[in-house]
Amino acid sequence: GVLVSGQDEGCYILDDGTDVIELQLSNEFQQEQWKK
Repeated sequence: GVLVSGQDEGCYILDDGTDVIELQLSNEFQQEQWKK
């Protein structure tokens, strides 16, 4: 699937090709440093 950052901070859209899922991430999760 494809993860796309939404307009609102902490809101992401996951598109798996058949459906679109809106994800709401907690503040703690947002503050984690993402490794590339």
